[in-house]
Amino acid sequence: MHHDKIKSAEQKLNNISNIFQSNTLLQKPTNQIEEKAIVRGSIKNCEDLHFSEFCSERRMFIVPTFQRAYKWTTKNISDLWESITSYPSKYFIGNIVCLEGASNIDGRMLIIDGQQRLITVSLILTAIRDEYKEIAKTVKGEDKESIEESLDTIKNILTHKELKRTAKREPRILPGRKNACDVYIKILDSKINVNNKAELKNLDGSQIKYVKNYKTIKKLLAEYIKDNKLDKLEDILGRVLDLVIITIICETDSDAYNIFEGLNATGIGLSVADLVKNAVMYSAGSTDARKSVEQNWELMESVFEKTTVSLIPKFLRHQWISHEGYIQGSKLFDSIKSKKLKGKSNAKIVNYVKSILNDAKLYSDLRSDNDDELKRYFNQKSIEILKWFQVLNIDQVYELILAFCNKFISSKGIYTEGQLCADLDRLWSFSFRAKLLSLNPSDYEKVFAEQCKLTERYNKKEMNRMTAKFYSTLKKKVSNDNDFIDKFASEIWYKDGSKNSLIYHIFNTMFKKKNPGIQLVSPTIEHILPKKPQKWGYEQSEIKEFVDNIGNLSLLYDSDNKKTGNEKMDDKVKKVYSVSPFAINNEIARYKKDFEEDPEKAIEKRAKALAREAAELWKL
Repeated sequence: MHHDKIKSAEQKLNNISNIFQSNTLLQKPTNQIEEKAIVRGSIKNCEDLHFSEFCSERRMFIVPTFQRAYKWTTKNISDLWESITSYPSKYFIGNIVCLEGASNIDGRMLIIDGQQRLITVSLILTAIRDEYKEIAKTVKGEDKESIEESLDTIKNILTHKELKRTAKREPRILPGRKNACDVYIKILDSKINVNNKAELKNLDGSQIKYVKNYKTIKKLLAEYIKDNKLDKLEDILGRVLDLVIITIICETDSDAYNIFEGLNATGIGLSVADLVKNAVMYSAGSTDARKSVEQNWELMESVFEKTTVSLIPKFLRHQWISHEGYIQGSKLFDSIKSKKLKGKSNAKIVNYVKSILNDAKLYSDLRSDNDDELKRYFNQKSIEILKWFQVLNIDQVYELILAFCNKFISSKGIYTEGQLCADLDRLWSFSFRAKLLSLNPSDYEKVFAEQCKLTERYNKKEMNRMTAKFYSTLKKKVSNDNDFIDKFASEIWYKDGSKNSLIYHIFNTMFKKKNPGIQLVSPTIEHILPKKPQKWGYEQSEIKEFVDNIGNLSLLYDSDNKKTGNEKMDDKVKKVYSVSPFAINNEIARYKKDFEEDPEKAIEKRAKALAREAAELWKL
């Protein structure tokens, strides 16, 4: 695997060379670093360096505030740790792209790509240092001197001191955002007790990430050195100092941003969100414009930090489709660059990022449980329908929902809330059928995209005609009621440990149709044939294939559910089903004899009846 890393490093260097059409041959990193690889021209310097060399001399670094936050997970940390400790020394950990002379903060170079690895390695060195300090309290003589030497080495890597006598030591690598910088420096200076909950109480999510990762590293280190602390610490310190990095230093932001994009094009794994963020920052030509872009992009990221950060790439594509039409994910970045950034004024770029922020707030609210924000725009009926889509877990539908909602919010009554609810209702019927029938989203996403464009320009006369055509097209894709009924009746709906939200929605809708005006509050899912069927004369193994089928399920109030429990069918009918004020439970009583004679056939029979009812309820 280590040789694969070396081979990969060679390919990456060759890719970088191709990007800049350089004739210089770049050397691959080897287990014995013998030569420096340098490219002249667009790249000022490209070298394979040990981590100790990278952090030597007067090199100082800062992560630009427009870079994504430090996000490495416990798995990322563990994977890196395993690689460092398992493979030979001089382990290659990837590329670092820096921009020289662009920062006014102490002459620091900007880290354009590589902050996740650099921050993590510096936290590893901090944990090693802290272990050395603990051991130093109990040893003397040569061991003490050896520890002091190691501590001095770590100090010179983690921090830098200017030549002036009065200058204090500064962290060599700094996060750009103030909140991240504050907690990072506290960890480096041992001024925070990472195990003290009171000290951590006021930290935000981004700061907690630094603390959590440092604690993860401490735990991994403690396990690694437990048998022979001093020797093992020297071993791991040597391995970290010998980590190999391809360091690419650029002179202009244009070169740095092109490298950033080029590395992604060669498969090094930046998300479209990172690339778009990078491109809008680069395209904004003035300081004020960049500041505005940076602030609005940070606000957009913070919107998703409250829900799910991983939604950002999906959101950017859905946002584009909702306004501009269909786009493949692989072409999104190039389209944004060419249509929204290239040759555009600072004002237009700033406005584009503002539109992203505004849509992000709405999109995030649509996909979260935050009803309070939705109440700013929609009535309760609209919100209720919007919440239905969350139980389906279909991403593609949100590009059209975003278009519908934006049009309602901006049209000032031209596109009414009644029309919005009607569109959402029909869209849900299609989406439910598509989900149940396992329709591939690629079969209908382009149809969604066309409707988004129509909704964007909205002409009432044209809209009515084209919307009818839109739903007619969707209907053809899911119109076979027989397929729907068969799939609905045979589906295993209930899953232990799951929220089973779709079951609740199905039965609630059926319930409301039969009992209009009555709200079923906090119901629980009832198994007619109990999952523990001993009183019915069966073993669990005999019923496991059909006990969770929808024909065996209903909704009851918790008190009624407790009355029925694992009782026989006769007792359940007498105590609850026959006396229930709700028609949907009265109907279960009609299946009493079927359930007593052959539960499996009874469940199949009831499932078919429910399926026919569902087919009528959710027609387009």
